[in-house]
Amino acid sequence: MGAAVSDDYDTVDTLLLGRVTYDSFAGAWPAREAAGGDDAAFAKTLGDMRKLSRPGSRATSGGGTSS
Repeated sequence: MGAAVSDDYDTVDTLLLGRVTYDSFAGAWPAREAAGGDDAAFAKTLGDMRKLSRPGSRATSGGGTSS
């Protein structure tokens, strides 16, 4: 997946995600990066990006930490 969409994220520094999408992605980023497979670099990119969620959902910011 990383190779297919990584060009779209070259100039992106923030992701806007809904709570459900954030929750599903957040569990995958560390595992894919640690696995060192084809998606590891892309998983790191996503994990390191600033993340925002819509008001009223669980707010998130920075490296996947939720507040």
